[in-house]
Amino acid sequence: MFGKKGIIALLVGTEKLSLVSFEISRNAFFPQITGMLEQKYSGFQDGEFLRVEELYPTIKKLIDNFYIRFNKKVKRLYIAVPGEFSCAVSKNVERDIDKRIKEEDLEEMFFIGDTYSAHQKFVNIERSGVFYKTDCNPRKLLNPVGQSCNRVLAKLSYILAERYFIDIFNEIAARLNIKVKYISSIFSEVGYVNKLKSIKELSDTLYLNLGYLSSTLSYSMGKGILNMTSFSLGGGTVAGDITIVMNIPFSHSYELYNKLNLNIQPEQDQVYSIFVDGENFCYDIKTINAIAEERIFDIAGYIKSAIEGFDIDIEDNVPLYMGGSAICRLPGVREIIENVCARPVETIMTDYTGWEATENLSLISVLNYFYNKQINKR
Repeated sequence: MFGKKGIIALLVGTEKLSLVSFEISRNAFFPQITGMLEQKYSGFQDGEFLRVEELYPTIKKLIDNFYIRFNKKVKRLYIAVPGEFSCAVSKNVERDIDKRIKEEDLEEMFFIGDTYSAHQKFVNIERSGVFYKTDCNPRKLLNPVGQSCNRVLAKLSYILAERYFIDIFNEIAARLNIKVKYISSIFSEVGYVNKLKSIKELSDTLYLNLGYLSSTLSYSMGKGILNMTSFSLGGGTVAGDITIVMNIPFSHSYELYNKLNLNIQPEQDQVYSIFVDGENFCYDIKTINAIAEERIFDIAGYIKSAIEGFDIDIEDNVPLYMGGSAICRLPGVREIIENVCARPVETIMTDYTGWEATENLSLISVLNYFYNKQINKR
């Protein structure tokens, strides 16, 4: 059993920064959110923050306002590293065993596989055992502890964060005099999707975080992510195309983007109506949809190529689970991606009451990540 535990985390999205506090108590089935503030910023694209100089004042403002509003002082902060600044590697590690496998043997294998302590570009922020095999048992094992054998082979997964990201936030933490620890946003999302969809251990899973300016596709087996790749396309790209082609303000394009319905067959002169800065504006649905569809097909092509680029024989009936930003729930988007990728596609909503929208998937996944860690300590 465990008592009440308070945690504060920072989610780094492509559109906004989110500071959230939550508590995990012994009698609760899930963490309780006790405070949350969000702040829009310039975001990141192509592996870089668009305005790195705004990060410190934006985070400081969030932390200061968090204390004023919720009376919570941030002393320790968990930072969820987005997929854009992460990668996954898998290692095959073997070890001789003295009669039976012990927890210490698994720890030693993780240590052997972790060659990133002094790496110039990456830092290890997460690890997981995918499966194990012994010389006395040909089956893939999820937990080999207690197995009798002479030798064990482990398939291990490591999530690495770019030092570029880590160095930036370490410097900010030092200036704010707070301690930070890093977790993987994609790792937590994959774990949550596995839970929601009751995915069997050792089953293949494809998960796409389709974001605002950046998206990440991952392939996992059970609890371990074996491959992941990011590309700088998302909902904001669709809105940007509308701005460029129509030569209209981005504020108009953003409102149009959130109204998109690519499933409708518009009648002549049918329009999207938007309200911006106190005025009403109308735009031809057929024209706007044609612009958006072209970009969605482009994004779907990137996804298909990324899946093929994993160079893994993934059955066509393995679904692609998708979540992340408003683009995921726009009518017609899922259908286009499904047709281009030639596999089932499902948009993931959360099961957390009041936070069901797919835009909250990253947040609820982080809560689920810490809840599981506490449960495993019982």
